This record gives sequence, C-alpha cells and structure tokens, in this order.
Amino acid sequence: MSVVVILTPQEIRMAALIGVERRIESLGSHRAGAAGRAASASGPGWDIDIEGACAELACAKALRLYWPGTVGSFHEPDIPPDVQVRWTAHEDGKLIVRADDDNTHKFVLVIGIAPRYHIAGWIYGADAKQAGWAQAPNGRPAAFFVPQADLRAFNTRRRNP
Repeated sequence: MSVVVILTPQEIRMAALIGVERRIESLGSHRAGAAGRAASASGPGWDIDIEGACAELACAKALRLYWPGTVGSFHEPDIPPDVQVRWTAHEDGKLIVRADDDNTHKFVLVIGIAPRYHIAGWIYGADAKQAGWAQAPNGRPAAFFVPQADLRAFNTRRRNP
C-alpha cells in the first residue's frame, strides 16, 4: 500500500518556486535537460521541474525530514542524507534509475500531480541496475525502469524509505 501526501497551497508555492529556479538555472547555463531532454524556454520543462520539486517536498513531508530544495546540485540527494526522488504523473509509471546514479542512494517513486501525491515505494540504486530493466526509449540514453511491483514498501515510521 502506498503513502498518500497532500501538499498545502503554501507547500506547493514553495516547491513551485524551486522548480522555476531550476528551470531558469538550466536555461541560463544552456544545459540540456535531464537524460537528453532538450532545455527550452517553452515546452514541458517548466511543469516537469515544478512537479518534480513538489514530489520531493511530498516525500520529505511523508518522512518528516527537511527538504533543502536545492538548485544545481545534480547527483546530490534530494532529501539528505541519501534519498533521491523520482516523479511521474502516470499511475502505472516506473521508477527510473540511470547508470551513473549513486548505488548507495535510496530511490523513491512518487506519483501524482499537485496537490496529491502517493509514494509507490523505493529501491537502492545498486538493486535497480538490473539488465532486465534496462531500456532506451525515444532515442534517449539508456536507463533502468523499475516496475512498481518490484519496489520496497515505503515506511514513514522509521523516517526512512
């Protein structure tokens, strides 16, 4: 069973501002988007960055941990000390882990659209990197797509996924 988190309007505002800052920083650096997604001033990047930030905050809220909402801190944990949040709006979505992701970090799949998110589960980076889960859809770099059924249950009582 997944954990459901409802963000308040104030929490959405805070996360949305971080998402906007992340998009602006990427545009200013002329950096391509995540995993081959083109960075542009128009298109889906803005909503992806905002919803991703909201998902990070939702996960931190469920864990009762501080969310630093950092900008430009690639490969650092989204929620210290070792939690990486991956977001999708697709109810049947999979958790994506890339080859260069930290093997010791915990990767959490958060699904939904503001204000409602549910946390589907988590997996260690090393455990996610199974050949059977490797895919390279739409000409983007290969990654590991972990089905929800293979994720560990999310446990908020231990403040640790």
